[in-house]
Amino acid sequence: MDGVIVDSEKLHFQSERETCDFFGINAPLEVWDEFRGTTAKRFWHHLVENYGNGGIDMDELVEYNYRKYIKLAEEKLELVAGALEFIKEAKKKFEKLAVATSGRKISQENVFNKFGLHDFFDAVITGDQVENGKPHPEPYLKTSELLGFEPHECLVIEDSDNGIKSAKAAGCYAVGITTTFNAQRLREAGADKIIANLQEFSEIM
Repeated sequence: MDGVIVDSEKLHFQSERETCDFFGINAPLEVWDEFRGTTAKRFWHHLVENYGNGGIDMDELVEYNYRKYIKLAEEKLELVAGALEFIKEAKKKFEKLAVATSGRKISQENVFNKFGLHDFFDAVITGDQVENGKPHPEPYLKTSELLGFEPHECLVIEDSDNGIKSAKAAGCYAVGITTTFNAQRLREAGADKIIANLQEFSEIM
């Protein structure tokens, strides 16, 4: 969802940096690249354990960051260019559509409500519905099960290396879109094909 359907990565980054400042977490920028596409729980546990100053309440931190992000999203969140047109076209051409996001259920529902996406998708798996987030294969194994397909029958579009690794580990065909990471990084993660934008994918599907 993030980085493929909605252009949210820069908003997540802003809210996370503000959260780090508030809680006294001095983390290098490289951490964001390493954990892009994974669950907030995994990301924040790593930051608190490695860069926190002690005594940080994880629940308080996660909720603080979520409130920051939601405020930004309400004001500035937009669809990735061509996303709605792509989803409508894909709905006609593919048997079923699903979303497997590392975001929370409440964030996914907010996005679907904001942009009217509920009717397009046959299944949704969110980060708080799995034990192991991306790059673990569980998100895509659960999604394919909900759809009633074997993983090798599923095509995944991902913008992050962790997402590509998750899809490939599950046995899916993975298309990397360069909205967040460059083509080389997505290819090194195992992407079967690289596209620059959703319009490019629409031309070949």
